[in-house]
Amino acid sequence: MPRSTNTPSLVYQVKRRLEEQARFGESKHQAKQRAKREAEQRGEKWNPSQVEGIYSFETMRTYMRQGAHFVKWVRERHPEVKWLEDARRYIPEYLSQYQSAWTVRTKANALAKIYGCKSTELGVQLPKRDLHAIKRSRRPAKRDVSFSETRNKDLVDFCRGTGLRRKELQALRPEDVYQAANGRVFVHVRSGKGGRTREVPVLLKYQDRVWEIAQRAKANNLPRVFPTVPLGADIHSYRREYAQATYMETVERLPSNVTKEYYNTKDGLHFERHAMKFVTKALGHNRLEVAARNYLR
Repeated sequence: MPRSTNTPSLVYQVKRRLEEQARFGESKHQAKQRAKREAEQRGEKWNPSQVEGIYSFETMRTYMRQGAHFVKWVRERHPEVKWLEDARRYIPEYLSQYQSAWTVRTKANALAKIYGCKSTELGVQLPKRDLHAIKRSRRPAKRDVSFSETRNKDLVDFCRGTGLRRKELQALRPEDVYQAANGRVFVHVRSGKGGRTREVPVLLKYQDRVWEIAQRAKANNLPRVFPTVPLGADIHSYRREYAQATYMETVERLPSNVTKEYYNTKDGLHFERHAMKFVTKALGHNRLEVAARNYLR
């Protein structure tokens, strides 16, 4: 590749490559369906995780952050590299410094998007992600020590009752909590993962608390229900609690005339399919396997 005296910075090159893939406002679901049809026409196996384009601002920020971290590392150790394509050869060296399979795969996925390839084509053997190796949200972490559930009871109760993600909590307005005609309390998520909206049913045991917290924020003219969400709060663990409690609540409330069907996971576990669909939708996911693997085990 020819060199010039006006070589753009590596960070700028990352930014340009990612911006070219922006598909904000378009439907990722429709894109996946098109990709599926095209794969079938070619007689190829379709991978639902592979779809061209970046459809959410949050995903774009994640890829930008990971890309910037990579090129900063390249600049520090290989200052002679001026072009992003030349930096690609150092990806195995860069990823080798991380021990967590989840971290490695997250970074590899971002770099694959930047380089327009599959993560398996980066020249590195990606480690298998093992659920038993996950420490966060499954056992106490050091930063949890600084977070008091007693002092943050409103936040904890709200999380356990709604299962919202951290960014969804930070964006939540008092008017987003509402009561349906039948008295059930819901939370309207304006922009969840992938920019999707959804209606989240509040667990029955937490309905009064969630409603009280939202109404208090409204009475105090607060623009957000939670002006700040402490970093030490293990939001994902409360989200798992919500998922498990919602699953049990849904199974117990299934009408007697509904025939129970079971969804079998890849590792042999099985869950009632109607309840699984309800939980998956409430969490803001599309695939039952995600809810089963990450929340209900």
